[in-house]
Amino acid sequence: MLEEYKDFGMAFLRHNQSPIASVCNGDIPLYAIDNSLEDENWGELFEILQDAKRPITKICEAPKSHLKSVNEIRPIDTVKRVGYESIPYLASHSEDWLARTATGLKPARLFSRVEDDDFSIYENRVTKTLIDVVITYLRKTEKKLNDAVGQLEGIINSGVQTTGFGFDYRFQMALSELLRSSTESDKSRSEKYKKLKECLKEARKLLRSYLRLQQSFLYRKLKRTKRVFGSLNETNILLMDKNYKYVSQLWKYMQKTLKKNLHQTEVENRETSQQDAERWFMQFCKTLAGYAANNLDFIERKNFLFHKQDALLEYSISDNNGLIHCVLRDSTKRKTPIQNGLKCPIPAGADSGKFSFDGQFLYWENDITDDDIDTFCNLFLPNLKGKPKEKNQKEQRDAKHIRDELKKALVEANMKYGKPPKSHVVIKPVIVELNTQDTFNFKKELLAQGNKIAEEHNADYVIMALPFCNEAEQQIIEYAHNVNDKVLILPLTIFDINSYRRLQNVLLRQIGQINGDMPGIFSKDDGVHPRLTQCPHCHHKYLYLHCEATEDTLDEMSLVKKEDFFQWDSLFKYKDIVSMTIGKNGFLSVCPNCGKTPSTD
Repeated sequence: MLEEYKDFGMAFLRHNQSPIASVCNGDIPLYAIDNSLEDENWGELFEILQDAKRPITKICEAPKSHLKSVNEIRPIDTVKRVGYESIPYLASHSEDWLARTATGLKPARLFSRVEDDDFSIYENRVTKTLIDVVITYLRKTEKKLNDAVGQLEGIINSGVQTTGFGFDYRFQMALSELLRSSTESDKSRSEKYKKLKECLKEARKLLRSYLRLQQSFLYRKLKRTKRVFGSLNETNILLMDKNYKYVSQLWKYMQKTLKKNLHQTEVENRETSQQDAERWFMQFCKTLAGYAANNLDFIERKNFLFHKQDALLEYSISDNNGLIHCVLRDSTKRKTPIQNGLKCPIPAGADSGKFSFDGQFLYWENDITDDDIDTFCNLFLPNLKGKPKEKNQKEQRDAKHIRDELKKALVEANMKYGKPPKSHVVIKPVIVELNTQDTFNFKKELLAQGNKIAEEHNADYVIMALPFCNEAEQQIIEYAHNVNDKVLILPLTIFDINSYRRLQNVLLRQIGQINGDMPGIFSKDDGVHPRLTQCPHCHHKYLYLHCEATEDTLDEMSLVKKEDFFQWDSLFKYKDIVSMTIGKNGFLSVCPNCGKTPSTD
């Protein structure tokens, strides 16, 4: 699956205009279709699983067994068959004697031969292992299909104005731009959606039927037995029995399917080296951050430097040593009046470097340095070539005096303004494809790395970016909504058309830090209203984004399950700069300090 990032990288190298403009024109793809699901022969797989289900069910209800004979020490009144070890045992264990008589011993307990059915034969253990393998595979398949259907639903239904679910005119515009690089037509996308939905329905049906086998007689008998690993030993029962032969056939098919998937992943990873993958994924994340700003109407002045004039904000994106730095700063110009003998070295209406003059006030950028001030003020110093020495000295003294007066005034005025507000977010691309076995420890490690990066770079937030959004990645997502949280774990993947919105959400948090109620960011058409509120429980003040929604929409939202990741994520995350939930009368914000909603008692 890393091949798609390589394709992105090749397209990025070919572009001949700004990266963001190339994305909007469809020349650089920020969205790629995951064709791995289409490569699967679902019809054949589901047919084989369906054919094997009936004979496996019969095996689970009436399994074959071996007769097992064991000797057990039992009270004399419960013994039915005396074991051949009884006499030697009694001779050496006087504690089991009841009494000694004239004719011999009267035992209290004896070895009893007990015969029982042994169901833990090899063929049954293979059957139980196969049930576990099929259930695990069907669960993963159901999850993949459900995610794919959820994404396609979002794309196909994007024309519907359902603000609460995250669909708005900005999203529709982004969909139009991001899908330009896709070769799929609306018709083929609809056909794919229909096919995947049918496969999802069949996968769920099969999963339910195989899960019921875990309650069967055989499965409960063998619940604690170890799984069978390796290649199958083809016993006579597995080859000849009319039911067990289906177990053998399905075992071989599942092994072949699992090996094929593993081999395909290994081949793709070999074709795209780790170094190339890291380079292209970093460039992808950087471009994605730029596109998120573009979708909020930031104008790109030059590559990865953006400005939003109506909000007086500047957004820069740069990379260094494997990290991407996204810095948002207030771009409000500073000024001081030119009066009381002060002079300006440039005429009214002119500008020089970071300075401009309107005839009354001298303006400058809020990030000027001492060198910038020196360079500007030194414009007073005249060109003295060819002039008499005495006149040179006088002009030099006068110019230095005028320069020093202006420099003093500029330094004092700039110091009164203080440091300009800014927000710094670091993105750390993490190239890894997870499995669901050790997500807890991996998440713990990512959070530790992120906190270390935040401390080293004095960052407001650190985003640990993952290249995929499969089940394992979904389990470790972290949005850092609490007041002291700094590390986010987000899937920024080329396979999810909504990935840019996760970065856009973080950019909105940055804007809120600088501009409070976000002037100039949202219009009436957005359906989003920034609101500053105070928690009635802990009195913490915080900003959240309020969305209007009808009662029908709220009812529909309440039916969305967390397992339906893409719908849940779209509903509760894309417009949340704090956690949100649904109340009786609409959306409720969750205080990032105490975790309570306004209606919580």
